[in-house]
Amino acid sequence: MDLFHEYAQTNYEPFILRYWDRLKGKIPIFSGMPDEAFPQLAKWMFYCVPAARKRKTIYQTFLDQRIPRLQHHLTPYTLFILNEWQYTFPGFFIPECNTPRQNGFMMLMKFFKWIQNQF
Repeated sequence: MDLFHEYAQTNYEPFILRYWDRLKGKIPIFSGMPDEAFPQLAKWMFYCVPAARKRKTIYQTFLDQRIPRLQHHLTPYTLFILNEWQYTFPGFFIPECNTPRQNGFMMLMKFFKWIQNQF
């Protein structure tokens, strides 16, 4: 994974920083806690935000470019797992209200889905 994170930072750092600035503009709480929010959001961007041609994520682009060169050094299981990670969608949920409903359940909003809808 070090190779992937190096690839993401080298090739997509300007994109990630621009997206981060847009998020801070839309969600001011991020400006007040950048050390806590940015690492989590950067990971989400790596796997979930279309950042390359054909609306591919950074991770999907990495797989397209690097797996052909690496596949001879990896086990079939490792290749399978690396390939499956492109379908991950990390989620964080926040309560939509401060008090539980009568039935004991809180309304939750899938936070990152909400972020995507803001752009």
